Amino acid sequence: MFVDGGVDLVLGGHVHSYERTYPMKGGNSTQHHYNCDGGCAPTYIVQGASGNREGNDGFGDTPEWSANHNSSVGFGLMAVNRTALTWRFFAAPEEADGATLVDEFHMTRG
Repeated sequence: MFVDGGVDLVLGGHVHSYERTYPMKGGNSTQHHYNCDGGCAPTYIVQGASGNREGNDGFGDTPEWSANHNSSVGFGLMAVNRTALTWRFFAAPEEADGATLVDEFHMTRG
């Protein structure tokens, strides 16, 4: 449905962690970059780290489609213009004094 509809980015929330994929179709990554000028499969972001107070066991083996994952408490920021999107994820655990950038990517579409 997302591929057929030309969707470039799917944002979801869940408790506990953060993960970003490469563009995916049929359970596999289609490319390991985010230049979508000719169209691309959707990139998925699960941003559930903002409410993570229960803790995580971490992640097992990293599949090839996973571009980044993090189990710290944190938050995401997105900036969008006509041809580009920038996403940043910051870890901000309670014991830290401030936030640390741990993931960033830029998606372009001309």
